[in-house]
Amino acid sequence: MLQLNNTILNSIRFVVFLALQILLFNNINLFGYLNPYPYILFVLLYPVNSNKSILLISSFALGILLDMFANSGGIHAMASLVLA
Repeated sequence: MLQLNNTILNSIRFVVFLALQILLFNNINLFGYLNPYPYILFVLLYPVNSNKSILLISSFALGILLDMFANSGGIHAMASLVLA
């Protein structure tokens, strides 16, 4: 039961962080050139005891989806994999 709750919680975090990044934070430019990237919180908040391969796959998926929407050429996928 606990594993199911973690899976559901991580799935919700994935969708929420991706949606917030695409819809809100990509449009914010602090001081003209700084963009906030809170999507990395998905990797940081992932439970330590959980499956590491799922973390790597979901981090890559988060990064590559963000790259597709931001047209950034793979830099977010690489950064999220390194962080994971």
